[in-house]
Amino acid sequence: MSTKVLVVDDDEEYRGIVVGALKTGGFETVEADCMAQGLEVYRKERPEAVVLDGQLPDGDGFALCAILRKEPGGEKLPVLLCTIRGSFEEVVAGLSAGPDDYVVKPFDDHELLARLRSAIDARKT
Repeated sequence: MSTKVLVVDDDEEYRGIVVGALKTGGFETVEADCMAQGLEVYRKERPEAVVLDGQLPDGDGFALCAILRKEPGGEKLPVLLCTIRGSFEEVVAGLSAGPDDYVVKPFDDHELLARLRSAIDARKT
């Protein structure tokens, strides 16, 4: 059985790139294009991991990460932020928001998959 991953990104092209990489890596995906829809899909689908864009039309992935961490089971949820915010300061601030890891767009598919698998493995313990 494959791991279900929620991908939250308002940019349809990038969401498609992430979904394509995840499917190639053997993951099942569900999608959302904003914070509100992401939370709704999370509550309905109960994915085993989440990939969040840093900037969303109704907030950002950092805030959604904090909300997801407060959901039942959220403290064990692997969360990967995938954003264009790539300066040293932004990465440090992003990691302080509570995700397991941080990937800067544009990314290499192999790096995305490796970081997600690492986050999933780390949360299993």
